[in-house]
Amino acid sequence: MSHTLHREGSAESLANDYIVLQMPGQDRGMAGSAENNRRFIRLAIKNHAVNYNHETLGALYTIPDAERVLSTELADGGGIHAVFTDPEDLTNFLADLKEADMGYSVVVSGLLKRVDECCHKAGLKRHTVNLSLGVHGRTDKLAPDDVREVTTMCGHGMVTAALVLDCVERIAGGRMTAKAAAEKLAALCPCGVFNPVRAETLLRQMADARMNGKS
Repeated sequence: MSHTLHREGSAESLANDYIVLQMPGQDRGMAGSAENNRRFIRLAIKNHAVNYNHETLGALYTIPDAERVLSTELADGGGIHAVFTDPEDLTNFLADLKEADMGYSVVVSGLLKRVDECCHKAGLKRHTVNLSLGVHGRTDKLAPDDVREVTTMCGHGMVTAALVLDCVERIAGGRMTAKAAAEKLAALCPCGVFNPVRAETLLRQMADARMNGKS
């Protein structure tokens, strides 16, 4: 799941950011996958996912009605995501997926050690690891580090650096709350992999730094 592989930030910040992808095979397992995707969403909600999506409907913050996802007639196929902030919630979700035994490929993105611990507690063992090697080339043209911590939570680049900075200025000026800003940014990520809880914390920290003249 390469579009969730390049999230940036400190280990402390990334310790509260985990993404799960489930996807049926294109040549087998497609039949009945719509109902299984619905089961995935129900289990994600049960385990306190802070964002999720269905490929044909959109994400929690773009719909934004969970019941619509659960009640709409869905076509078979398509990937589905869920985002968690608490390793315990992730562990319980993975255990529920194991018990559901839907037969699909499941990918978890996050700090490798933490993900391994969650898999072990859920009775699972990973078989493959993808690692990000970072950004190469004209890195001087990149947005500042703190801004990229927010923008890289949307792997398709739909959350821009300019919008993040605008939100930070609005928060610092008292014209917008960090929570409202985080939800605004989350609505731009149709995959549902943007973590609004982590974004709220990061945006508030950036606004505080600007108000204190540190940035």
